[in-house]
Amino acid sequence: TGRLVDEVYFGDDVVPILSPKAAFLAELRRRFPSEGAALHSYSWRVLLAHVWLGAHLGLKVLPAALAAPLLRALGGMQTTQTALERLTGSPKLRHVLSYIWGTYGVPPSRSPFAFHLVLQNHYFNGAYYPVGG
Repeated sequence: TGRLVDEVYFGDDVVPILSPKAAFLAELRRRFPSEGAALHSYSWRVLLAHVWLGAHLGLKVLPAALAAPLLRALGGMQTTQTALERLTGSPKLRHVLSYIWGTYGVPPSRSPFAFHLVLQNHYFNGAYYPVGG
């Protein structure tokens, strides 16, 4: 079991967001049993996002003539919405996987998926706030 760090509401249905990552994914597998492959893929994408984003940003400092072909080979940045639509056909699961977009203020239709994943990874161990606010 995990520690409750947040909740996503769908009317009367509440999906708990648990920490650590293993508990979060186990809860989603329990609630979305037909989405095991999508959740496995999402888990790996969270890890790979750090590598991809670092490589993408690192290539940006190179001269354009050198960086352009390497950036094309690395692949373009897709939006969170596009990536999640390709990952799963479940609108509810897409909402749960993208619920933190309000943290960075850019809706899934415009946010880079790699950035979203890096932030999601940051919150897998919960968030910490000073006592009183």
